[in-house]
Amino acid sequence: MNAGISAAILVADIGGTNARFGVACEDPDSGVIIVKHQRQFLCSEFDSATEVFEHYRRELDADWPTLACVGVAGPVVSDVVKFINLDWQIDYSTLKAQFGFDELLLVNDFVTQAYAAVHLPDAQIQCFRAGKPKLSTPRLIVGPGTGLGVAALKPLGNGRWLAIPGEAGHVSFAPSNELEREIHRVLSNELSFVAVEDLISGPGLQRLYQALAKIRGETVRLRSAPEITAEACEHPQGIAFETVNVFLSALGGAAGNAALTLGAFAGVYFAGGILPQIQSLIANSGLISAFENKGPLQPLLSETPLHLITGQTPALVGAAHLLIDQIGLTNTYSR
Repeated sequence: MNAGISAAILVADIGGTNARFGVACEDPDSGVIIVKHQRQFLCSEFDSATEVFEHYRRELDADWPTLACVGVAGPVVSDVVKFINLDWQIDYSTLKAQFGFDELLLVNDFVTQAYAAVHLPDAQIQCFRAGKPKLSTPRLIVGPGTGLGVAALKPLGNGRWLAIPGEAGHVSFAPSNELEREIHRVLSNELSFVAVEDLISGPGLQRLYQALAKIRGETVRLRSAPEITAEACEHPQGIAFETVNVFLSALGGAAGNAALTLGAFAGVYFAGGILPQIQSLIANSGLISAFENKGPLQPLLSETPLHLITGQTPALVGAAHLLIDQIGLTNTYSR
């Protein structure tokens, strides 16, 4: 790779639903980091993280890398990492020894998403508001999936970054209007604690839809997040469409809160698999207004650029660049 690295890097992104793997290397023509041998597995089909690693190793039609960066959906605060939305855990020492890694970096999965935001090609990032970025401040990455991931990158100069992981998906949901307060009341009857990701996630979309159906006195017809988003895009009225609008407004509000908390005014990057499916609905939703509606700091947030990551497996690219940074090498590209 860059700066003389010739060894490939095993990259993995293990979330609450899917485990994605690949082997990152340098493209000999462009020098850009690319990810080959990509595979995706349903976590529900395996009993443990080590089992899915072993499955990928058996399938890999290439030499097994000795460098690895693995993003996991949980807080990485010790050598044993417990997943939040999955009954798995990873032991760093066991994983490193069992799979023969000379270098292993185990990080929160949204740290790798964050690195992707500054290393993906422009074609995989859509800017839906250019704004006026404050480049000395952090960049924020927010993404709904099985849960809600949040992380930030603080610029260190010379193309290097300090990743700031977080668990902001688990903070209390704060309603900002009467409908959200009514939804919160409905969910409070079902949940002992209503977190942001209880609304802003794949399962959150389902909860929102069911809560709105109850509030509106309508029958629950749709059972999954893909069904709800497809219905909303095809029929811009009704409960599914309203559900997606509430979802996007709540996402904008949560992203604005996180941007203010971290002082992240260089840009916000929305990630995850849900948003590209409803991309056509974002512009006319309440996402931007909810992001900005923060009292006296509204003018500052109104200048913060907003982006959507549309690449298929951005976390794998981000994982490769993160490991390159961590072992003291120069990035190939940084926006």
